[in-house]
This record gives sequence, C-alpha cells and structure tokens, in this order.
Amino acid sequence: MWCSGRKCGSPGTSRTALTVAGPGMTFGPMREPRAVQGMLRALKPIDAAGLGCALGYGASPDCPQMEPSGRSVGVYAGMTVGVVVPARDEEHSIGSVVADLLALRDEDGVRVVDDFVVCDNGSTDATATRAREAGARTVRQDTRGYGLACLTALAALRPVDIVLFTDGDRSFEAVQGLRLLEAVAGGADLAIGSRVLGRQEPGALSFPQQAGNRVASLLIRLLWGVPVTDLGPYRAIRAEALRHLDMQDRAYGWTVEMQVKAIQHGLRVVEVPVDALRRRTAGPRWGALCEASSVPGWESCR
Repeated sequence: MWCSGRKCGSPGTSRTALTVAGPGMTFGPMREPRAVQGMLRALKPIDAAGLGCALGYGASPDCPQMEPSGRSVGVYAGMTVGVVVPARDEEHSIGSVVADLLALRDEDGVRVVDDFVVCDNGSTDATATRAREAGARTVRQDTRGYGLACLTALAALRPVDIVLFTDGDRSFEAVQGLRLLEAVAGGADLAIGSRVLGRQEPGALSFPQQAGNRVASLLIRLLWGVPVTDLGPYRAIRAEALRHLDMQDRAYGWTVEMQVKAIQHGLRVVEVPVDALRRRTAGPRWGALCEASSVPGWESCR
C-alpha cells in the first residue's frame, strides 16, 4: 500500500488512513459499497442563515446572539483552539467542565484554549450562568437537539484552527483533551476520544450506550472497511475539515455523521484513548442519548 498526503490508494480506489493512537496502526484499502454510493446526498438542509453562521465561524446580524465573557487568547502547537459544549440542565457540572478546560496549559505554561462557547439547549436551571461564571461564552438554543446545539455553538465560535467538542456532564478528564489536540497538531484531521481504548468507571456507560455504540461501529466497519471502536463525544477536529463535512444532523446522529463523512472525504482519522467517568449529577445523559440513538440517526449520513 502506498500513500500520498492524507490519502492512500491507487487510481479508482478510495482509501482512508485510520490510526489507533497508541500502538499506531494504519488500515486500508476501502471501497464504497454500491449500496451506499451517493450516501450523504439526501441530507435534510438546515436554514441558510444557521448554516452560514456555523460554517463561517463568525458573527453576523443573522447569527445567534451570545452572552459575552472574558476572552483569554491561547495557542497550542501554533494552532488556536476553540471549545464547543452542548449542555442542558448541567448547572452542577458545567462550571467545572469550563474551568478545567480553560486551566489547560502547554509545556511552556501557555493557555491552550482560545475561545469557549457553551450552548444552553433549553435549560431550566442556571447552566448558562454557571458557564459564564467559569469563563465561557454562552448562546441559547431553545429547540432541543444535540446536533443543533453543536451547530448553534459553532455559529458563535470565533475563528480557530481546531475545535474541541465535549459534553457538559464532566464525564471526561479535561487534561486528556490534550491528547486529542496533540493528535490533530500531529497531522490528524479528526481525533476521536475512544472510551473503549481507555478506562471506564463502573456505570460510566449505560447498556443502551454500549449497544448503540457497538452496532454503529460495526456498520461503519462493514460498509467502509474502517475499524472504529467508539463514537464518543470527546473529539477534536481541524476547523477547515469540519467546514468541508457540512454537518447537518440536528439530533443525536451528530457523532456518527461526523465520523462517516470524515471517511467519505478521505480525512485522516485517529482514535485516542480517553477515560469515561461515571456521571455524578442529575440531568440528561447527552452521551447516552447520542449512542443509543446512533442507529436511527444513521439516516443523517445517507
């Protein structure tokens, strides 16, 4: 097998390099099955204004209004980093999530995160207030949906080189986000935090999460020949790559849509071990909804 740039293969053959961080393995070749040719063409469009905001990463009169907070300019390996967190009724944990990520420093002691946006997705508690108090900016989206919350936050995000996604329930170690950023800075387009490759606290993943994750991962392997271990929400992606993916899912197929489209576009995708922590506060389990709904949400990738 030979590779050129980020794509591997021979004329007429579509291949994608996928590396599992740690041992480091590269997989290929890969041909799209005839049954899934044209996949991603029947996506339901979102409104033009919202899509323009999300893909442009800049404020305009049509973009959602956000609550301001202080901005601390940072950089990681010469690249600016923005954090996006969809959250609903997470007043007991969102402050720690924001503070821990903003506290990340590189080896020179420079703050890593350049911009931080939390989308309050219809919370009935003080989620937005706690997020702002911890140093994030917030934007509100009352129409519920994981993907829509991510798109809304992206619309408010300032221009950055890397976007780091995580949930607001403190189910991940903030410091392990550096592993994801390091993978992207090292050449990956998309770095997925794999809880299967990492450590899982008892009760961290519900049975529906585990089942949905396994089924969707199996489908990706069967249809594209790319081994995937997790659809976890803790992930980092180059902003340029994210724009090319043209994300559309407004509900809980967001993570699988991103991974499938990354494969379709021939992006370099890596999996990085991260630990899964047991949820210690009340509130909606975003991760559980995403993975349990990953198979129904598969239609967003067709």
